[in-house]
Amino acid sequence: MAAVAEAAWCGAWAAQAVGLRRLGTLHHHRNELAAARESWRTSVEVAMRAGETAIAAEALISIGNVELALGNVSAARDAYREGLTALGNDHQALRSRIERDLASLPAEADATRAA
Repeated sequence: MAAVAEAAWCGAWAAQAVGLRRLGTLHHHRNELAAARESWRTSVEVAMRAGETAIAAEALISIGNVELALGNVSAARDAYREGLTALGNDHQALRSRIERDLASLPAEADATRAA
């Protein structure tokens, strides 16, 4: 947390975003899911403001992976799609990774069948 604060104070936004993403992972490993999500979301915000789309996408992948592990397929899908949107046409390897994750998700339920 001190490194994240120092990076913010110095204006090293990419370092702050990476630190927040890693802090989120630490929270996740401690089973502190609310804190993990908050750290990852803040990482996304900082990274996007700094123009660091790959860092933002990595944080969104983390969110998606945790949501998927918790059985929240829709939330995982949303996070992965947000990651693709953040990347645009850049970072093809990372885009491929997210697309692979999306393809592995169960198909979305057809709302018309529910009626």
